[in-house]
This record gives sequence, structure tokens and C-alpha cells, in this order.
Amino acid sequence: MSRFSNYLLKKYKEKNKTEKISIRSLAIKIGISHNYLSQILNGKVCAPEANIQKKLANELIPLKERNRFYDLAAQSRKDIPIDIMEKISEQKNKWNEFRNLLWKEVEYKWKNQWIFRKK
Repeated sequence: MSRFSNYLLKKYKEKNKTEKISIRSLAIKIGISHNYLSQILNGKVCAPEANIQKKLANELIPLKERNRFYDLAAQSRKDIPIDIMEKISEQKNKWNEFRNLLWKEVEYKWKNQWIFRKK
């Protein structure tokens, strides 16, 4: 099981204690099959795509824990957290600034490795 599925299953169990919500009824609320939701909860598949992550978060994850939820989902998918991706997408004229920041980091690491190897 992944850290994402462990976390999500824990949150589902917490909600189930207070509201007695079945996997089937939660799946209906989210708009996915109960089999798929069960696979997500049990770590049989990686974290779902963004729209399902949002629906799961709205149903199970307190606002103050959403960053952790999205980070774990991104790690499971080997992706960027959806909240960050959406914020970046809103910044239409900032793409080059993001690229420059990323390339500066890559260039710095590359130069340090090259200097290290050169010695």
C-alpha cells in the first residue's frame, strides 16, 4: 500500500465512524465505481486524476490537511500536486519565470557536479 492510500483509507475510516458512509455511497457521491474507489483505498492503483482527487478531498479531507493529501497523491502519481499545478496554470505570463528558476537549480547542480568531478 502507498502512503497515499494509507492516508486516504485512514480518513475514510474516520468519516465512516461518525457518518457511517459506505464505499458504495461515497463512490456515488464522487462519481466513480465502488470497485475503483476500493482499489484506490487499498492501494491497488495509484492516486486518481485531479478531478477525482478534488472530490475525494471535499468528502474526506479537512481543509488544513489538503496540502498533505495533494502531496501524497502527487508522489503516488510521480506528478506535481494539483493545487500547485492549478496555481501555476493561472499565472499565464509566469511560465518563463518558472523555467528560469528550474533551470538555475539544474545548472547549479550540474556545475557543482562538474567542479567536483574535475578535482
